[in-house]
Amino acid sequence: SIIKVAKDKKAMIVFTLVDVDLREKALRMCELSNVKVVDLLGPTLLTMSNFLGKTPAGLPQSKFFKDRNNQQAARRVALSDSYYKRIEAVEFTLKADDGQSPWLLEE
Repeated sequence: SIIKVAKDKKAMIVFTLVDVDLREKALRMCELSNVKVVDLLGPTLLTMSNFLGKTPAGLPQSKFFKDRNNQQAARRVALSDSYYKRIEAVEFTLKADDGQSPWLLEE
């Protein structure tokens, strides 16, 4: 797991998880593994949830609509090819921007 890799490399984990249960499990696993961890937006999400009286939908790229019971619901939107191309470009930049991997510049 990423936590084991972080522990072996004496690294730190920085994350944001909208799902409260998953966030708490990740924090607990890091604590048990003695891995430094920063929950970047968790405290902000919790404060906003309390302020608004709503829990996060937990669905990225969602469109909201009214269901049969006139309750607000979320529908996940399919991600486009252009989205994946942008992600690929960002990943390439992260790999190649320090000049340590010149063989990647042929791409």
